[in-house]
Amino acid sequence: MATKSSTKKSKRIARKSPRLVAHADLPTRFGRFTIYGFTGRGPQEEAVALVRGQPARATAPLVRVHSQCLTGDVLSSQRCDCRAQLELSLKKIARPPRESCCTCRKRAGASG
Repeated sequence: MATKSSTKKSKRIARKSPRLVAHADLPTRFGRFTIYGFTGRGPQEEAVALVRGQPARATAPLVRVHSQCLTGDVLSSQRCDCRAQLELSLKKIARPPRESCCTCRKRAGASG
């Protein structure tokens, strides 16, 4: 039987957990991925995950956590190397037979 305390804790964890809101096949120049969109409690808590294979079945998947950078990732600013880091990660993740995941989260500031 669940106690009042454990029920409150479960509800708190559920509120903090990301929620899957969308997914789609994503062909890229680095290979085919599945993209998953997640949301948290507010607009600053959005994230995407690019997944190749079935990471839950792999013993040690390759994982890259990337902070989203508009100026570097999208506009190719030469003041930061965010895009180069992301592209290198996607190249490594796309190599068979790896099961892998790259997550991208918004960050507060931009350096480029």
